[in-house]
Amino acid sequence: MNNSKVKNITSTEAKDLIHENSDTIILDVRTKGEYLSGHIPGAKLASLNLLPDDIDDFEEYKNKPIIIYCASGVRSKTAVNILLENGFSDIHHLYKGFSSWNFDIEK
Repeated sequence: MNNSKVKNITSTEAKDLIHENSDTIILDVRTKGEYLSGHIPGAKLASLNLLPDDIDDFEEYKNKPIIIYCASGVRSKTAVNILLENGFSDIHHLYKGFSSWNFDIEK
């Protein structure tokens, strides 16, 4: 991803961003089942297959920092492109996805 509006970040960088900026939105683009089995605390479910139809639900977050992730970083790249096409401007892509998250999770 070579776009100035998108930053690839590690799980440590994501944790720091969440801690330092209370406006940060976390979007989990995995399936509902994957989300329910465990997710980053505070993450909102935005399943990739539903994201194009549900994009208006996230309109209020267009100018806020968004961390987006899936299981391994593949599906979330597609989600990043959907956000870019819809005018989102501060996107942080969790490099290697949820599998790289070494911190507490919510179930």
